[in-house]
Amino acid sequence: MEVNPWAIVFATLAGPILAVEAQRWVSKRTERKQRQQQLFRALMNTRIGTLTFEHVSALNAVPLEFHQDATIMQKWRTYLQHLNTKMESLEVWGVRRVDLYSDLLAEMAKRLGYGFDLLQLKNEIYSPQGHAEIEADQVVIRRGVAELLKGDRALPLDVRSIAQDPEMSGRIRDLQDLLARWLRGEISPKVTVEDANDPLR
Repeated sequence: MEVNPWAIVFATLAGPILAVEAQRWVSKRTERKQRQQQLFRALMNTRIGTLTFEHVSALNAVPLEFHQDATIMQKWRTYLQHLNTKMESLEVWGVRRVDLYSDLLAEMAKRLGYGFDLLQLKNEIYSPQGHAEIEADQVVIRRGVAELLKGDRALPLDVRSIAQDPEMSGRIRDLQDLLARWLRGEISPKVTVEDANDPLR
């Protein structure tokens, strides 16, 4: 069997180039999967803290890392649309939000090879009551301070007593009395006129 010398030249030159390209393709694919896993972790870790910066950033990054997956993108759009709707009933809206979010996570888990099912994603969450109370208090404080700074709310003051100095109160009363009598013309203030040219001055 005769080997074409041009085939040997082509294989010699193209082999390393194809190997490098194959390595680059594998590397890019691995990096993309790692980014997707990190994003999925962030969304899993913040299932309770949906108002945190980390959660919002991760949610907004879904199109960057999963744009090629039509099913994930559809579930993401449906969830985002729900988040941007006005809530008619907070309880109904909240239940629907959890359902849509769990659907999105389940599809991402399936794509990444995690063995989570929908019920696990929805129900297996640890959420201390203290965290919910802290978050609720922060919302109340933030709104109250904002209303106070905008002038929509005033600080309630309950003055029980004012410390008074009897001697000072008497002087203020005397001063007010003298001022009132002067303004009514009953008394006049004492005025001293000095001569600027007086040599004894």
